[in-house]
Amino acid sequence: MIFTLVSIFTIIANSLIGTAVFFRAPKEKSNQKFALLSLSLTGWVATLFLYYSINFPPTVTLFGRLTFFFAACIPASMYLFVVTFPKRIVHIPKWVDVIVVMHAAAMAILSLSPLIDAKEIVRAGRNTAVYGPLYGFYLISLVVVGIASIGILIRKLKKSTLTSRTQLQFLLLGLASLTGIVVLFSGILPGVFKITALDPFGPLGTVIFLGFISYAIIRHRFMDINRIAAGSGVYASSVVVLSIIYFAIAFGIGELFFPRDVNIQYILLTVFFILVFKYTLSPVRKYFWQVTNRFFYNHIYDREELFNAISEVVVSSFYLDGLVEKTLSIFSDKFLITHAAFIGIEKKKAGIIHFQKPNTYTVSLQKSDMQLFGSIKHITQINEVENTTLQKVFYKKHMQLIIPISLGKKRKGFFCLGEKKSGAAYSDYDVQTLELILPTISIALQNAISIEKIKGFNRQLKREIEKATKNLRLANDRLRSADKLKDEFISIASHELKTPTTAIQGFLWLVLQKDKKMSLYSREKLEKVSYLTHHITTLVNDMLDVSKIESKRISLHPEPFDISHLAEEIKGELAIFAVEKDIAVNLKNGRKYDVYADKGRTHQILSNLLHNALKYTPHGGKVFVYFKKVDSKVQVAIQDTGIGIRSNDLPKLFTKFGKLEDGNSISSHLPGSGLGLYITKNFVELSGGEIAVNSRYGKGSVFTFSLPISQ
Repeated sequence: MIFTLVSIFTIIANSLIGTAVFFRAPKEKSNQKFALLSLSLTGWVATLFLYYSINFPPTVTLFGRLTFFFAACIPASMYLFVVTFPKRIVHIPKWVDVIVVMHAAAMAILSLSPLIDAKEIVRAGRNTAVYGPLYGFYLISLVVVGIASIGILIRKLKKSTLTSRTQLQFLLLGLASLTGIVVLFSGILPGVFKITALDPFGPLGTVIFLGFISYAIIRHRFMDINRIAAGSGVYASSVVVLSIIYFAIAFGIGELFFPRDVNIQYILLTVFFILVFKYTLSPVRKYFWQVTNRFFYNHIYDREELFNAISEVVVSSFYLDGLVEKTLSIFSDKFLITHAAFIGIEKKKAGIIHFQKPNTYTVSLQKSDMQLFGSIKHITQINEVENTTLQKVFYKKHMQLIIPISLGKKRKGFFCLGEKKSGAAYSDYDVQTLELILPTISIALQNAISIEKIKGFNRQLKREIEKATKNLRLANDRLRSADKLKDEFISIASHELKTPTTAIQGFLWLVLQKDKKMSLYSREKLEKVSYLTHHITTLVNDMLDVSKIESKRISLHPEPFDISHLAEEIKGELAIFAVEKDIAVNLKNGRKYDVYADKGRTHQILSNLLHNALKYTPHGGKVFVYFKKVDSKVQVAIQDTGIGIRSNDLPKLFTKFGKLEDGNSISSHLPGSGLGLYITKNFVELSGGEIAVNSRYGKGSVFTFSLPISQ
């Protein structure tokens, strides 16, 4: 009975696991070889079960030889699987594979002949094999292949990564148990010692093998079929539990309410419970799934969901800190790990060190450790790192996986993932998933670093601008102070100059008026001195006016007066100058034009403009003065037929020291300080008026100003 249950369980379990592994990745060599191993084990157990279950001699011989046939396939399929799983990290020449396959084929063919299983006899109701002459060679050669496979597995175990090492450990235990038990109970004892009573215990090796493989599948993602295995277990558990419950209910109801000879009701009740079973399977299955997920940490993430989450973070996060933190959070959620970290290294210096909250750590890296980090090119298990100091640092922080990522020239980043909460290792599926998403994360991090650089440049630029602005402000303050000192100096100097020049001019006037006997030569010289002294006095007065204007110390005393009459007076004052140049001055007044302004400053305005018109008008020219009322102001225009002003020189007018030097034969030798129009403009504006100019070079100019009408 036990043999029957073990055989049936082994056949079903082997078939399911082999099929699941094959269809998960049918093109993978390791999956193909594992499926072949499962098929060989299933065939061996099935034929052995049939061998002991049937006592008809011809059929017994057939199943006995088929048992040897499948037994010959087990070591070869074991060897082929061990060589290819997880990859060929141990060098085995390909010709060895050919020899193993040819040997298995030869032994399989021989097993169907009397050379290995001569015949089967029935003694006391029990099947017994009579072995042929090649049975010893058959047995020894199969044991050698099995032991060689285990030896290759041990060599691979020494060179494996942390993830595959755990898987290989359970695979080694399973295959060693399988080989030992099968060889002992189904080979050595019956073949050498003629003890056939223990032959049915051979399938126990497959049970132990399946136990190790199942644990590796559930806890360590062996062959990456844990999702399929868990789902199958959930469905099986659901079916078994519901079947027992529904059977008990149906049996109890049938015994209590229906006679045993009434079958129609029992059939209807059975159909009813089958329908209930169908529609209640899903929630029960979901419950068992939650239980197994919680118990085994059987968290299977969906790659598409992971890719979508990473894509959303890449699109929505532009800054480095946020991008790193969100990526670490996704890794922690999807892989169910205790903590994760990101380390950035630039020019062999540790840069960003960021651990996911709430597990915040600090890591001290030596120069040698940073150089070692720089040499990591691929996703690496921490036990593969040769630097023991670095291993200690990360073992202390429970880190298992180092994921290098490119951040541009001379920059590298490393995602460091901690232990899984389940205690399981990282599978090949995990590594492949990370390799697929790393390019996207790499580009996003490089863009984030570029943005950080731009932000840093902007901050630096802002600091430089603030510094330059501060320097300019200080320089401007110094210039204002210097300008103020200059104005004060000009004011003081002008005051100091005005007194002696006024006295000199007064003395010269007395001498010229009182001394009638003075020679003509002396009079001409004194008159020249008097003119120059007057010019100096005018310049000093202009400088004083400029000083008062800029220091805002000037005061006006407005009063009503006729500006046309004032123009007549100024015309008389400048008559000598007009006569000397034969210039006709025409005042187009005709009536009174009363304005409300400072009469003395208005006199200065008109005098400056008329004097300039006479000065820049050639011999025999004309000057016109027009008056008209415009709104609430009187507009005065002084027009001349002088040399005019170039258009590019117009902006220089009304500026301080804005004398034009255009190379004209008339204007280039005329004296002037360049302050007259500047003072005129300020006096007009302080009086509440406006001033403008319109000029054509070589044709003349028109200066127009306005003053408020006297009410």
